[in-house]
Amino acid sequence: MGDLIIMTLIAYFVALLAQRRPARKLGGLGYPKPHIVAFIVPAVMFTVYSGLRHLCGDTFFYIHSYNLLPDDMPMPHFDFGGNQMFMMLQWVVRSFTADAQPFIFICAIISLVPVIFIIYKYSFPYDISMFLFVATGYFSLSMNGMRQYVAAGIMVLGTKYMFSDKKGAWWKFFLIAFISYLFHSSAIIMIPIFLIVRRKAWTPLTLTIIVASFFAALMFNDFLPSFLGFIGDFGYTRYVENEWFTSGDEGGSSFARVIVMAFPVFLSYLARHRIKILGKQGDILINLAVFNLAFSILSLRNWIFTRFTIYTSIYLIILMAWLITQGFNKRNTKIVYLISIILFSVYFWNLRYSILDYWSPYF
Repeated sequence: MGDLIIMTLIAYFVALLAQRRPARKLGGLGYPKPHIVAFIVPAVMFTVYSGLRHLCGDTFFYIHSYNLLPDDMPMPHFDFGGNQMFMMLQWVVRSFTADAQPFIFICAIISLVPVIFIIYKYSFPYDISMFLFVATGYFSLSMNGMRQYVAAGIMVLGTKYMFSDKKGAWWKFFLIAFISYLFHSSAIIMIPIFLIVRRKAWTPLTLTIIVASFFAALMFNDFLPSFLGFIGDFGYTRYVENEWFTSGDEGGSSFARVIVMAFPVFLSYLARHRIKILGKQGDILINLAVFNLAFSILSLRNWIFTRFTIYTSIYLIILMAWLITQGFNKRNTKIVYLISIILFSVYFWNLRYSILDYWSPYF
């Protein structure tokens, strides 16, 4: 835990200093990007820390399954189905070494470097985004559910096309979504989300998504059969087959999580007139935050739904950083800033379990 606090402080102050010497090109939202060192230092630091782990989350089981692979492991049959590329990645690495550490390290690179780069490219200010990268739990939770975070690391590369109005941007985004799907089939959910979030924010559709998620949570037993048929093809088949969803043994996430995820949506509504300066990108960020909230509401009944927020919470970081500093007048900004820092600090303190079992022979 102490290591993570130190890394967060380093990333924050490097970002703060780097903003004094901004890059020549503006960021994706039209604001100055800090010097490239602000991306390099956190990317290297967090990736090395994650990639050299032996214990944290389900890392032990990935190492164990890797160690069970035979020396003469045949090339996996490839049929363009979900999860195929993850098995292919295992096979490639296993062809060179029986040590699982390089495999974990490669997964850490794919999971984290693209995410930190997109945050660097689009967020303003970047120093707050580095704090939120840790405080929202994205970094520590990326060491659990490794395969899905690898898919998210690839999926985030489609951000440019999600924000683009250029003709043909949609098929480029869909192509990246399909590649992500080959690592974890849940990534395919970003295709319908892409089609929805590129609309105006705060339309009746926004309210419909939030209300529908509440009704689905309230009528979970009625909603579940349809969802099971949908999720069966999303990489969770084994949970469907062993009745994991219906056994009652697994609970939902806390209501506190819903409150924290609702906070950016609430701020977005209060700042809805100012955020218009971001144009379509502002609408997309708000709509992604709404989906993030909807998944969090559903997770009240079963925490597996939080796994879908892996694909949307990256944009929550970008949105929150802008709202905290640009969404309100000078007086209110101080209040929002203070509340946000306290809220996400307390939230991460409750998520500290996600990093407490971290262990590496290298540290």
